[in-house]
Order: sequence, then structure tokens, then C-alpha cells
Amino acid sequence: MKERWRLIAIIVGAVVLLGAGVGLAVTTMREPAPVEKVEKKEPKKENVVKEPEPEQLVDPVDGLPADKEIIRPLAIMVENLTTIRPQGGPGEAGLVVEGLAEGGITRFMLVFGTRGSDNVGPIRSARTHFVSLARGWQAIYAHVGGSKYALNDIKRWGVFDWDQSVHGGDYTRVSSARAPHNVFTSTKRLRDAAAAKETKTTPAQPLFKFKAAPKLEERPEGFKSIVVGYPETGYGVEYQYDRPTNTYLRFNGGRPHSDVNTEKQLAATNIVVVRAAHSAIFGGSGVLDVNMTGSGEATVFRDGQVIEGTWERADVADPIVLTDVDGAQIELTAGQTWMEIVEPTTPLHIQR
Repeated sequence: MKERWRLIAIIVGAVVLLGAGVGLAVTTMREPAPVEKVEKKEPKKENVVKEPEPEQLVDPVDGLPADKEIIRPLAIMVENLTTIRPQGGPGEAGLVVEGLAEGGITRFMLVFGTRGSDNVGPIRSARTHFVSLARGWQAIYAHVGGSKYALNDIKRWGVFDWDQSVHGGDYTRVSSARAPHNVFTSTKRLRDAAAAKETKTTPAQPLFKFKAAPKLEERPEGFKSIVVGYPETGYGVEYQYDRPTNTYLRFNGGRPHSDVNTEKQLAATNIVVVRAAHSAIFGGSGVLDVNMTGSGEATVFRDGQVIEGTWERADVADPIVLTDVDGAQIELTAGQTWMEIVEPTTPLHIQR
């Protein structure tokens, strides 16, 4: 009997152990409990304010990029006698104004912006129409004396004047030329000297409205030349368009006109021909009075194109404004400009 119960106990124990083993196996075969995903938090970005790009400075005289600002343009009178060419500085100026002085002879006013020249001259005397333009541009006006009419207008119009007759130490008379064709200076000398008397604080405003140059394929083919018919032999002007450089090569008196400093032929990006009334001042020994206020016809040569329009100035204190036939302001291409002041009847020949 005891053996029987022992056998039963063994069988029961075996069954229990077998059940436990099956339960464990079933438990281990179940899918593991899902692991809770923890989202990785990105580090919080700080609100960083991006500094605006600095505005590109532009030269107010030629519209090209500049590395500084100026308070005033610098306008310097330079003569154009056939016997003194080539002059120093016209190739380095941002703007050159050419007009009759007297006797059919032309004279220049070289206008500089942020760039300059170490050798400018020969410097000569003031004339009223140049003084008028310099006043409208609020320029420092450099010259050697002048007609009594021009000197009176300098005072009357409040021009920032830098006459060699008063500021002789800022000019040099060279021994290599005869007086009065021997006065030279540099733009730096004049600017440094004039800065001591400067009261204006705002930067110079652009003289014209400027735009970028067109690509080569956008420039017209076939345009050849412009001839400005100043009356005196040796003073006629021709500009020949060079499409690859988008400039107008200058010839004066039938010969290439160069700058003594660079030994390169002068090449303008824009030619502006303005027509204004000329009259001899009574008792002025042939000195001309050229009316540079009001309005008149203008022809602009730019990018191998011809733009007809007008020039306008309400007052001597205003800059000259160029508009096309639709009344829109004419844009000049950034680069050097030559402004030719001529009589209403002066011939202008355009060859295409």
C-alpha cells in the first residue's frame, strides 16, 4: 500500500513539474512587451538676428563702386590749347566738362569723386558756365584766377572756392613749362587743404542717375563715331565707339587724345552733348556768357545708342538733370562721362 502511494506521489510531482515547464516555455515564447519610444529632443535654436549686408558705396561722379564717401566733388579747371596736350588728369576724372572759353578755344573742368590724380594740369582760369555747374554739384572749385564775371559769380553764388591766387601753397608752378601754362596740383593736396574749411557734413549726392553696363551681346554693332563741330581748327572732337570695351575713344584736332599720366588714349563711357545759348559779354574781350540754367536740347551717347532729350536746371544751385523725350530721367552707364557744351547751331555728326 505504501508503495502504491509513493508511486502516485511521484506521478503527481512529475505532472506538476511538467506543467511548470510548459508554462515557462509558453511565457518565453510570447512577444516581448513594446518598448516605449523616447523622442530625441533637438536642442532649442536661439533666434539669431542676421546682420544686414553693408550697402555698396557708389562714387557720386561716375557711379562706380567706391570704398569711401566724399562730402563734395572736386572740380578743377584745365586748359586745352593744342600746344599743351596731353594734359594731366582727364583720363582719371569721373567727369570732364568741355566748353568754349573764348576765341573758339575749348577748356575743361575735370570733376573727381572718390578717385583722384597725382598730377592735374595745366590749371587755368575760371569761366562763368563752369562755375555755374560746379555750384549745382556743390563742388570744391579749383582754378587760377578767372574773368571778372566768373570771380563775381563765385562770390555771388557762394561757391566753395579754391583759387590758386589765394591758396598758392596748394599748387605748384613747374619749371618745365612757361607761365601761365605751368600750374599743377594733385587731388589729394586740394582735398586735404579744403577739408580744414569744410562745414558741410552730408555725403555728396550722385551727379546723374547711373546703371550697369550691358553685356557684350546686348551692345549694338555698326555704330562708328560722333563728331562735335567746335569751330576752331584743332579743337574739333571725335569719339569712336569701341564695342568690346563699351567706350568712346576720344580724338581732338584729328589726333588721338591721351592723358600724360597714363599715356593711354582717353575713352569715355558716356558722351553728353548739351546745347545752350552763347553770347559775348559786352566789354569782356571775347569772354563768353553761356546760360547754364533753364533748359535746352541734349543728346546722350551710351552703350552704342543715341538718346535724344533735354537738360534742365531751375536754378544755379541745382544739378543738371537729363530727361528723354518721354520725360524720364536718362540713366548713364557707370564710368567716365564727357559733357560737351555747344551752341544751339553747332554741328553734330553721327556715323553709324
